[in-house]
Amino acid sequence: MEGRVVDSETGIMPRSRSRRILVLAGAAAAILAELVFRVNYSAEFTQFNGFGLFSVPSPLPGSSTEWFELMIDSPLVGLVLLDGADIPHYLLISVAFLAVFLILRNRQPVLSGIALGTVLAGTLLFVVANPAFRILSLSQQYLRATDLERTALLFRGEKLLTAYNPLSLGAHGWADPARFLILLGGLLISAAMFTSPNFPRPTMILGLLVNGFALLYYPLLLLAPAYYWLVVPVSAPFRLVWHILLGFNLFHIAGRSDDDQET
Repeated sequence: MEGRVVDSETGIMPRSRSRRILVLAGAAAAILAELVFRVNYSAEFTQFNGFGLFSVPSPLPGSSTEWFELMIDSPLVGLVLLDGADIPHYLLISVAFLAVFLILRNRQPVLSGIALGTVLAGTLLFVVANPAFRILSLSQQYLRATDLERTALLFRGEKLLTAYNPLSLGAHGWADPARFLILLGGLLISAAMFTSPNFPRPTMILGLLVNGFALLYYPLLLLAPAYYWLVVPVSAPFRLVWHILLGFNLFHIAGRSDDDQET
């Protein structure tokens, strides 16, 4: 404690206070990522027909013309069906992993740093690759365009949809490598937790099992394409539990002293 400045009003060291705020933000992000902004929300949205609140087209749009029409009529439905709702999920997970890194960086700086970097790279790749908001923007331009301009806009839409095909699992272009990086980061961060007394063993073990099992999606996609799709629905509930557990662990850690967090 010697040589470190303490805030005269609050009695909290600035570094401790700022890190505590980030850990609290990570805790809230981990829980919100599952209770509000779940991944693969488009599958639930389609299966339950917009939960009775929105009309989901069946079959889903195939061409850029059909997607533009959907975005013009029901932009929220179009964004969800193009996995636009996954973007806030992965952004929140990145915040949660940043909080975990802040806890682990003294004991396991290399592995936790690699894990955080991997998740951030996957999140950035997913945001860049996802066409939902770009298709929405093109559809709004299409609405006001001349016939010649519409032809060019439809061509640009087709290029985006070819790279990210919402009608075919395992054919999402750069979205699959992005998800691979995020799952790999989850596996690495779970392994790094074993060096710290701050995280309970169930959180560590569940993280290893959930992310390790979810990563089977990729070899199965290549070696047993008839079964790869099972990985997502089987792992999803356990992933939900892991993120919520992680959130509560971070809330608990944030409530402890700075010295305890670094133990």
